[in-house]
Amino acid sequence: MRVRSALGARFGKTRPHDSRLPPSQELVPLSDLNLQIGTCACSSSACAKPRESIVISSLLSLDSGRWSLIEFQLSFHAGRNQHGPGGNYMPRKNLIALSVLAMCSFSMPAQMDKRVQRRDPATAFDGLSKEQLALEDQLKGLISRGDRELKSGDASFAIVQYLSALELVHQQPLLAKWQDYVLQKLGTGYIQGNRPQNAIRIFSRLLEERTHHCESETAAVSNCADAQYGLGEGKIRAGDFTGALASLREAEANYAKAEKLSDSHQFAMMQVKNEAQTKVWIAVALSKVGKTADAIATAEAALPQLARVQSDESMLAAIRDDAARSLRDAQALLDYLKPIQ
Repeated sequence: MRVRSALGARFGKTRPHDSRLPPSQELVPLSDLNLQIGTCACSSSACAKPRESIVISSLLSLDSGRWSLIEFQLSFHAGRNQHGPGGNYMPRKNLIALSVLAMCSFSMPAQMDKRVQRRDPATAFDGLSKEQLALEDQLKGLISRGDRELKSGDASFAIVQYLSALELVHQQPLLAKWQDYVLQKLGTGYIQGNRPQNAIRIFSRLLEERTHHCESETAAVSNCADAQYGLGEGKIRAGDFTGALASLREAEANYAKAEKLSDSHQFAMMQVKNEAQTKVWIAVALSKVGKTADAIATAEAALPQLARVQSDESMLAAIRDDAARSLRDAQALLDYLKPIQ
């Protein structure tokens, strides 16, 4: 059928894979982690100023086309040096260097010199046991193999790797915080492996576990939208277009909300892209329930959003490329729908 051909990876598969960064530029894969360096002791008059912070933005590919913001805050008293629109993403090695510079610039009280307590499973800091580091390396190896197989088109083998990763998480309490991340990977594998019922179960579970994000008045509502998006995509693949519309419209609204609540330009732009890509799927579902005019209007509304992300040179190339692919998909869908309106 022509829609399936026109949409390509959008309708036949899940979103296309974003390019991976080389190991030397590995990004710290954590979401919403605040690293507080503490209150600096100094004799300068600058200490009287309100505490300011540097926000360093980075990204993680959560699945084939989804990226999440990682924000680290290096908080101190004197001066401001904040990333604004157009800021660069910060590789781990540069983040470490900046942290050292920040700490060397001020005298740190002895009582503030505490080990960093990690709140998310993706990045190892000092203070983690060798056992936990070894377990995380084992887990990341399974996930990486799954990602490679998924990218090469072997979804079945990728699913096996993700299931092994999930089993490891269940067996090891030290890996408990990785469960959400691994489930997201597994759900994506099920969608690409044309196992929509399995994907629906996974994303329904994730949505239930992210209820607090769905009710959030912060940018964390994007986590809820990710689960709603995956659930909607699974329902489309299962032929439940009415159910898909409900999930996708909720995702669309929450991505828009996350964009407005974010104080990071990069994160806000990712929500614009996610919202527009959700619109494309909504247009597909609308066309399947006979609402062609609404489908056309929805797809047309996605075009300027995707073009905006594609042209934003402050964004990573992989994100801009993903927006460009979705822009072509939206236009192909419109080319199919308009003659039959």
